[in-house]
Amino acid sequence: MTSTNETMFDIDPEVMPTRLLPAEPLMAVLGMSSLRTLSDKLEVNVRTVQRYVKVGLTFDQADRIAIALGMHPMEIWHDWLEG
Repeated sequence: MTSTNETMFDIDPEVMPTRLLPAEPLMAVLGMSSLRTLSDKLEVNVRTVQRYVKVGLTFDQADRIAIALGMHPMEIWHDWLEG
């Protein structure tokens, strides 16, 4: 059993992709153009969505969002495997 400070899978950060994913495909898949609507759907603050749009999403963020929506990240970001 893992403690609360450990993750179940220990992934070396050096093998994780460093590029950020754009928020636009997420908004398109959900059919949303409003940041407020997207923030409500994702149950996050509007400023968080603004940051997603301005800076992009990490692979971890994108993965968590896709799973919460009942999707695989590749259904949203078609270049997911390009790392």
